[in-house]
Amino acid sequence: MPGYPDYLFYLRHPTSNSTTYAYAKYHTLAFIIESGSEERTVAATKAALQIGHQRYRHEQYEGYPVNQVGNWTAVSVAAYGTTASERRKSRVELWQKLPQIEYAGASPTPAREVAMGFVSTTDKGRKLMRGGMSDIIERLKPNPQFDAAGLASVTSRYPFKAFGSPRPVYKPTEGEQASGPVENGLTIRLAVPYGDATIKEVRLDGHLIQESASDGYRLCRNPGVIVEFAIPPKKVADAHIVSCVYDTPTNRRAGFGPEDW
Repeated sequence: MPGYPDYLFYLRHPTSNSTTYAYAKYHTLAFIIESGSEERTVAATKAALQIGHQRYRHEQYEGYPVNQVGNWTAVSVAAYGTTASERRKSRVELWQKLPQIEYAGASPTPAREVAMGFVSTTDKGRKLMRGGMSDIIERLKPNPQFDAAGLASVTSRYPFKAFGSPRPVYKPTEGEQASGPVENGLTIRLAVPYGDATIKEVRLDGHLIQESASDGYRLCRNPGVIVEFAIPPKKVADAHIVSCVYDTPTNRRAGFGPEDW
């Protein structure tokens, strides 16, 4: 399969088996079981299937934790949908389009109050997100998708002048869904590293948004807080900027001193 090694998180050895295609093409969970008895195989398979009925941390629904297809610092890309069918369609598409998707946010620091990140879904979107914060806002002013004043109100409190280096950097691949706009929705997850944080203001592309499972944001707590932005089909654009303003009673000290020995 062209581009197959680029889909791997790690490669134990260069051999393949019957699960290779399902994993590389659809990000499908698959098993190779070596067993000395039929009973052992049945017991292991039942246990593996039972795991799929749990709700994992940072997930809104029961099921295997396969909806998140990429992460870099505080920003993650995940499948969209309120039903298993919707999430499956979205997940398959995003998994195959990862080579064209970039995303980045702030590096984890003790800086408080604001969390920001961006996701580009096309080459045009990657060009929009190049440069420092002021350059990006100036470039987006004529674009009706973005509220430049809303973005400026957040970036004025942002402790960084630019986003971190975007990830991932995969080789382009060929295929029916390996290029073009995202058609089945997109979820962007933004991490706030304080479990006791109060989320005060949530913006998508500079616009204030409300809580919604299908077209807005949701919160998932412990550990930390994940602000999940749901962007439905036909609303996924070339690029999106997500942000939230929060407050927390927790104070974390920066730096390293003699008392740390």
